[in-house]
Amino acid sequence: MIVINKHKATPEEFRAAVYIGRGSPLGNPYVLGQDGTRAEVVEKYRKWLVKKLIHRDPIVEVAFRKLRPEDTLMCYCAPEPCHGDVIKVFYEELCMGGVEYDLAMRMFKERYSLDRIDYPPSEDGVTHINVWSRAKTPMGRALSNFAHTPFDHPAYGYFSSVEGFWYWLSTGKTNNLFRSLYGFKAKEAGRLVRKELDANGGVPIVENFDAEIKKALLCKIEQNEELRRALKESDLPLTHYYVWGEEPNIKITTPEDFAWIHQYIEELRLWLNGKAHKVVIAGSRSITDFKTVERAYCDSGYKAIELVSGMAPGVDQLAVQLARKLKLPLVPFPADWDGLGKVAGFSRNTQMAQYADAGVLVWDGESSGTKHMQIQLLKHDKPYVLYRLTGRELEVVNGDE
Repeated sequence: MIVINKHKATPEEFRAAVYIGRGSPLGNPYVLGQDGTRAEVVEKYRKWLVKKLIHRDPIVEVAFRKLRPEDTLMCYCAPEPCHGDVIKVFYEELCMGGVEYDLAMRMFKERYSLDRIDYPPSEDGVTHINVWSRAKTPMGRALSNFAHTPFDHPAYGYFSSVEGFWYWLSTGKTNNLFRSLYGFKAKEAGRLVRKELDANGGVPIVENFDAEIKKALLCKIEQNEELRRALKESDLPLTHYYVWGEEPNIKITTPEDFAWIHQYIEELRLWLNGKAHKVVIAGSRSITDFKTVERAYCDSGYKAIELVSGMAPGVDQLAVQLARKLKLPLVPFPADWDGLGKVAGFSRNTQMAQYADAGVLVWDGESSGTKHMQIQLLKHDKPYVLYRLTGRELEVVNGDE
């Protein structure tokens, strides 16, 4: 595997190469100059790719595992240091060692464990942002679930904090005391209620818990303007750790079980900067194979912070399954057939096009509803990829077709 410069490639190299530049699933989200020196943006990419591979990001992992040892990676940097060099090193570690991929991934995770603190606490706010209620930076404290950052949830109403929402959700969605609590008061009250529940039959199991919390985080970021602006403008990596004691005898602990929280906030920052999307997945009712829709989403290159579905049979319902698999929030837009009659489907498509940032459409080549969804996305100037399923093959259809 080699890395070449797109501007210096021969016609033969250009045709055969795998493009890994910006816009591709393996592209570097960090920009030279804007996000640091060449060495700094390559190092940021290394940490970004570690997280994506360890947490099995579907778009990144599919693109990564499609590579072959003989491939030529094409970007714009070679012979200067390039993020393609990182891809090559990781590919050799994971795919060329003669070890089955999942076992290689376990060893990879141990080697690049997110338990290991890459940043000393003294550099909080300088080299990174610690998402913690006692962090050094105002943004780190505000991003903590403990923070008093009120939001209105579209389905559940008002909450003063994500911590209050967490315990309201995990204790059965009935104790409205949690709506007004934040900080340690929310945690203390939550522990008491959970203890009572444990003594009386157990804590209820919450379906799609991670996705529910992610929706609350999205609401929090959307509805708190100062925090939203600070997150958008910051380019420091986010992490989460606790610091106990005083120098030089401090103790640091990193709760890996909750790493998905600050990682999702990282994805919300990408969304604020136009690099991730609220993605509507729609298409024909005749298409019922989950793998087809999953492949279309992965191939689209869109990174979703939440999925949008019209809830009809076929592709729409497969989008619901995909949201569950990816542990992403799902926004349903069911058609009001009783109230609107025959135009209900078209009205729903318009609403989804207005709400979503991008679309992945999977079409059987015949259904008019999918074409109408395409028209609405065009009308609202939203990017999309339209796939036509022919047999078992997905074909990208041009917008004019």
